[in-house]
This record gives sequence, structure tokens and C-alpha cells, in this order.
Amino acid sequence: MPGVRPALLLLALVLLAAAGCGLQQNVHVKVPYVSATQALLTKEWTPLEPGVLDHKYYLRGVGTVLEQSVRGPLERNALTGFFQRGQ
Repeated sequence: MPGVRPALLLLALVLLAAAGCGLQQNVHVKVPYVSATQALLTKEWTPLEPGVLDHKYYLRGVGTVLEQSVRGPLERNALTGFFQRGQ
């Protein structure tokens, strides 16, 4: 594409490749860092990994606290600590 910077083209391709949607609010999540009942649960998939489906749990003010596979290779990433600047 003439006139398009490579970084912008790469960003566009990444955004097109990932998909996700919110499933449920106020979900309970427990990881080594925190146990909470106000998490947002989403599901995420990408055409780059067909057959793979992940569930992600987000907490306001923290971000992703848990990501685990629902379909595909077994993967689990859990937040074990959180550092805020100035503390």
C-alpha cells in the first residue's frame, strides 16, 4: 500500500487478527494476587490460532488478572503481584 507506514500497517493487521467479546460482569475470580467478585469475563480468539479459545478476567484499576484456555492447548496465566508507582 503506497504511502502507508509499516508500523501502521502492522498495527492494523494485529487489530484485524484478534477478536473478543464480553461474556459476563461481576464474576468471581481467585488468583494468588487477589480474590474478587467484580471481574469482567471475556472470551478471546484469533484466526491466527484456529481452534483456540481463551477466557480472560479483568479487574478495574488492575487489568488482566487471569487468562486461561478453554479450547486448544492448556494454558493458564495468573497475576501474582501488582505494583503501583509511588507506593
